[in-house]
Amino acid sequence: MELAILSFTKKRIRNELSPTQYLSLVLLIIIIMGTFLLNTPIATVSNESIGGINALFTATSAVCITGLTIFDTATTFSLFG
Repeated sequence: MELAILSFTKKRIRNELSPTQYLSLVLLIIIIMGTFLLNTPIATVSNESIGGINALFTATSAVCITGLTIFDTATTFSLFG
C-alpha cells in the first residue's frame, strides 16, 4: 500500500513540475544532502565540523562544478569528505 502511494506521489510530482523545475529540485536536494554530509565531523581530517555556511558553499560549488572551496580540499577533508 505504501509503495503504491509513493509511486503515485512520484508520478504526480513529475507531471506537475516542468523539466527545469524538476532539475532544480533534484539539484537542491543534492546540495542539501552534501551540506549535511560535509558538516559532519567525519568529513574532516581534524574530526571537527567546518560549519554550516562553509559546508553549504562547498556542496553548492561541487554540484555546480565551479570547484571553489574555502579550505584546501586535500588537507582539510578526509576520504569521506
